[in-house]
Amino acid sequence: MKLTKLGRKATSYDHFYIVIALFGMLILATVTLYAWSLIRGIDEVWTGSSIGTTIRGNVQAYYDNMDFILIMLYFGLHLGVIVAAFLLRTYPVLFIIAIPLTAVLIIVSSQLSNVGETLYATFPINETITQLPMSQHIWNNIVLYESVWAIVIAIVTFGMGGMFGRGQTF
Repeated sequence: MKLTKLGRKATSYDHFYIVIALFGMLILATVTLYAWSLIRGIDEVWTGSSIGTTIRGNVQAYYDNMDFILIMLYFGLHLGVIVAAFLLRTYPVLFIIAIPLTAVLIIVSSQLSNVGETLYATFPINETITQLPMSQHIWNNIVLYESVWAIVIAIVTFGMGGMFGRGQTF
C-alpha cells in the first residue's frame, strides 16, 4: 500500500471527523435517553418477569453514567489525534494548510453548536439534556474547545514536522 500525501496531514482532517462523530453520538445519546425515560415509566414491562427490575436497574445505571462516558470519549478521541500527530511525519509547509483548516473547523463547530442548541430547545428533548450536564457544557462551548484542540494538534504535528521535514525522505 502506498502512503499518499494525505496521510501526512491526516491529523488535521481527523479533527473534523471527531467533531462530526461526537455531534452524532451526542444526538444519539439524547434520543436514546429520551426513549429510555419513556420506557422506564411503564411498570408492566418490568414486572412481567422475575429479572425485569434487575434489567431496569442495570440500564438505568448505564444511562446515569452516559454523561461520563461521552466526556471520556471526547477527551480520548482528541488525545488519540494528538498521539497520532506526534507519531506521523510531516512537512513544515503543511502548517499553511492547518491554518485555514482550523478556521473551517471553527465555522463547522459553530454551526453544529447552533444546530444542537436549536434541537435541545424542543420540548421533549430539553428535559432529557439536563441529565447530561457535562456534555451540554462541552457542546455549548464547542467552538472554544475545538479551537484549543486544533492549536494543540497543529503545534504537536508541526513541531515534529520541523524535525523530519528538512529535506529528508520518508
